[in-house]
Amino acid sequence: MPKSNMGPQSRDALNQLKVEAASEVGVNLNGGYNGDLTTKQAGSVGGQMIKNMVAASNPTQYKAEAAREVGVDLAKGGDLTTKQAGSVGGQIIKKIVESHK
Repeated sequence: MPKSNMGPQSRDALNQLKVEAASEVGVNLNGGYNGDLTTKQAGSVGGQMIKNMVAASNPTQYKAEAAREVGVDLAKGGDLTTKQAGSVGGQIIKKIVESHK
């Protein structure tokens, strides 16, 4: 969701999450424009934001629905391929991020 479609509370919450994540990975953010960050720094902040959102939620609540959406049969259990497991994991993360909008 573009920031322009967010309400003020959502925008503030997202900004706070970004500031906390940047602090955790040792990236200094300016109060406004941060376009001078390296790709590595920006990726580290974004990755930490996702990690924090996952940690604050319950990923297992999304597991069955995510698996269905990507066409993976969880009855196979440990017989999932790496690709299937990654697809389910990616879908779970997508759901978690969407739930934090």
